[in-house]
Amino acid sequence: MSGWFPRLRDRGADDAPPPAQPRHHLLCGVDISGYSRHDQKTQMFLRHSMYKIIKDARRAARIPPWRCQSGDRGDGILIVADSGIGPEMMFPAFVERAKKGVRDHNACAARDERERMRLRMAVHAGYLQKDSRGFSGDAANHVARLLDAPALKGRMDEWRADFAVVVSEALYREVSGYHLIDPGAAFPIPVDVKETHGRAWAIIL
Repeated sequence: MSGWFPRLRDRGADDAPPPAQPRHHLLCGVDISGYSRHDQKTQMFLRHSMYKIIKDARRAARIPPWRCQSGDRGDGILIVADSGIGPEMMFPAFVERAKKGVRDHNACAARDERERMRLRMAVHAGYLQKDSRGFSGDAANHVARLLDAPALKGRMDEWRADFAVVVSEALYREVSGYHLIDPGAAFPIPVDVKETHGRAWAIIL
């Protein structure tokens, strides 16, 4: 049978999956709440501002651009730091600067409610596999589940918050002991999204 798709037996060595070489990474995902409800022009404006906020946060945390890779998610970004970047560079400098960026954005958009930004951020650490197309692994999936947690979205709506951070249970146990995160500011939330059922820690800022 002829067609566009190659036969399995015609695949060469270049088509074989790479050998497993997982590396431990710090991951940060961000997502704009209610993105799809905006028109195309507003979406472009919010995306531009989101990227600027994250760039400024990275600079505030003194994380060189070559030490992290970003994957575009349309209404968000997945940031994967290299193995030399630890949570002490994320908390508190990166998070605090991102919070300020959202507030500055909304101060400028005060005259047009449609341009206000509500940003969710998730932080996790785990093993990922890298290939020519990017990163994959349960750690990346977990970040997406944290961002989509209904409890986080509900609490933001309840508090009318424009910025919130959710930290995975495993990472929170590590960083809270060093007081990188104020234990008095974080509270537990359930994470029940698809196959993920567990707990995380949220901070509404």
